[in-house]
Amino acid sequence: PPALLSILPLDQPLGLEHVMTGGDVCEPHVIAQLTGQCHFHNLYGPTEATVLVTACELASSSSNRHLGRPIANSQAWILDEQLQPVAEQTQGELYIVGPGVCLGYVNNPELTAERYVWLTKPDGQLMRAYRTGDMAKWTADGIVLSGRRDNQVKIRGFRVEPEEIEHCLRDSGLYRQVAVVIDRQRRILAFLAQPYLEHDEQVLKAHVQRLLPDYMHPAVYTMLPGMPFASNGKVDRKALLEIPLSFIGQHTRRQPETEQERALLELWGELLELPPDDISTDESFFNLGGHSILLSRLLLGVRERFGRSIPINRFIEAPTVLTLASLIDSDGTSAGALSAQALRDANPDFQLATLPVSRMGDVHKVIVTGANGFLGVHIVEVLLNWGATEIACLVREASGQSAQQRFEHALRENRLDHLDLSRVKVYPADLTKPRLGLSEAVYERLDLEFGALVHNAANVNHVQDYETLVKDNVAPVFECLKLCEGRRKKVFNFVSTLSACSAIDAAGNVLEQPAAATPPIYIKNGYNLSKWVAERILQCARDQGAWVNIYRPGNIAFNSVTGVCQPQKNRLMLMLKGSLQLGQVPAFAINFDLMPVDFLARFIGFPS
Repeated sequence: PPALLSILPLDQPLGLEHVMTGGDVCEPHVIAQLTGQCHFHNLYGPTEATVLVTACELASSSSNRHLGRPIANSQAWILDEQLQPVAEQTQGELYIVGPGVCLGYVNNPELTAERYVWLTKPDGQLMRAYRTGDMAKWTADGIVLSGRRDNQVKIRGFRVEPEEIEHCLRDSGLYRQVAVVIDRQRRILAFLAQPYLEHDEQVLKAHVQRLLPDYMHPAVYTMLPGMPFASNGKVDRKALLEIPLSFIGQHTRRQPETEQERALLELWGELLELPPDDISTDESFFNLGGHSILLSRLLLGVRERFGRSIPINRFIEAPTVLTLASLIDSDGTSAGALSAQALRDANPDFQLATLPVSRMGDVHKVIVTGANGFLGVHIVEVLLNWGATEIACLVREASGQSAQQRFEHALRENRLDHLDLSRVKVYPADLTKPRLGLSEAVYERLDLEFGALVHNAANVNHVQDYETLVKDNVAPVFECLKLCEGRRKKVFNFVSTLSACSAIDAAGNVLEQPAAATPPIYIKNGYNLSKWVAERILQCARDQGAWVNIYRPGNIAFNSVTGVCQPQKNRLMLMLKGSLQLGQVPAFAINFDLMPVDFLARFIGFPS
C-alpha cells in the first residue's frame, strides 16, 4: 500500500523490476523515487468490483491521482447526477461495469439498491454498474481521480473536497506525508509529517494561499512525527480527529495582560476547542478556526458575560482578543453619534446646475441601475409592460461574466426569461467611476435622449460599516445627479430603504415627513446610514430644482404570481428558514410587513 511505501528508505535500491501499488493515493516523493529504479504501476479498484479495474505505469512527472485506463473486460463510466456521460475534463462520478462487479451486499438490500444501478447503453442494452462514490474525469491520458463524493463538505456555503486540499499540499513538495480532515465544527485541519526542510511552514501557507480560494485554506496545520495508519494500510482519519491540535509556524504568543483578556481567552478556548494557553491575544479568530457561526456564538457570549453588544463589523476589522477587549471597554462602539465622515456627508454643500422642466428628455426612455438584482429585473418587466420605448440597463461585470450574461442569468433565475428584450439594451457599467463607468459614446446618448433614471443599485450589506459602503451607496448618487441634470433633464427615482426613515409615532407608524430630517433609528447599521445620507443629498438636490422621487421599501418578498423569491439574500426569509430547520421559533411577537416584489416594482415603474 502507498502508506507503507512512504516510510520505506526509497533512496536505497529495492532490487525490483516491477512495483505495484493501490488502495490509496501515493505521495509524490514515492512516485519520483520509485519511477527512477523500476516500473511503478498504480492499480485502482474497489472490493465490490472484484478488486482490479484500472491500471497505469507512472512516470516521474505523473500525478498521484492518475488511474490510467480500464483493464481488459472492465469498463469505467464517468456520469453526472442524471447518469449521463460527462465531457472530457469534466468531473463526474465513476461507475464500474463488467463481470467483476459483484452481486451486492449480504443481508443489506438497501445499500445494494443504492450502490448498484442499471445503466442503458446507446444501443439500448442494459448493464449493471457499481457506483464507486469516487469523483473523477477523463483526460487524454486516462482517468484522473478528484476525490470522494461522500467526503464533500459544505463550508461557508461552498462545497469543499479534502482530497483537493491534500493534492495542493502534496504538490508543494515540502512534506512527505499530508492528510486533511474536517472536524465537527467544519474546520479544515491539515496534518503534516516528514518535512523535507525545516521551518518551511510559511512557505506552505503561501503555496496554499496562491492556489486555493480562502474557504479551502486549512484553519489549523499540525505537525506529526508520522501519520497513524489503519489495519488496511490507509491513513486513519478518525485517529487524526482525536489528536490535540497544535499550530505550526505561529508567531510568539502574546500573553494576556488583564483579567478581561484572560476571560476572553477562556471564552475563545471553549468555542474553538483549544487550550487558552495556545492562543495569542493578537491572533486572528479566523486563523484559529473561527467561522461565521462561531463568531455569532462568540459575540453572544460576550454579551452574556460582559453585558456588552459588539458590532460584528467592528470586530471583523481586527478579529483578535485585544480588539474585543478594547471594544468592550469602549461599550462596543463610539457610534452613538454619527462618525465624522457620515456627519460630513449628511450635510452636503454643493451647487447643482439644474435644468428647467422644458428641457426634459423622453420619459419613455428609462435608465435602470442594478437591473440584474431581484427588484431590478422586476422593474424592467414593469417598464416594458408600461410602454417604455427603450430601457438602458446598467450592470457591473463580475466573476468573469459580462454585463449581458449577468442580466440574462438574473432573468432566468427570476423566471423572466420570456420577456421580449427588443427594447432593452444592457451596458457594462461601474457606478463608482466617473460617468458611471460608461463609454463616452453610451454616456452621451443616454444624456441626450433619456428622460428617467431608476437608481436601484446598492451594496446591500448589514454587516459592513458606513465608511466601507459609502463608495458603493453614496458616491454614485452624485454621478446619477450629473446625468439627470446634464444635456436633458431626467426624473431621478431613488430606491432607498424604510430603515433610512428616522421618525416613528407612538403607534409604530412610519412618518414620511420631514424626509430624512434626523439619522435613522438603527444608526449602527452602515447600510441604513448610507441610504439616509443619500436621501439627504437628494433632498439638497431637490431643493435646487432636481426632480427626485424616493421609494422606501421594507421587507421585499416573493413574486405574488410566480412565487419566485431569494431567501438566501433576505434576513427575514433566512430567519424563517432557520426556524424550519431547527423546529423552533423566536420568542417574540412582532408583525412583519411583506411587500411582494412585483407589487413594489409596479409602484416604482409606473410613475417613473
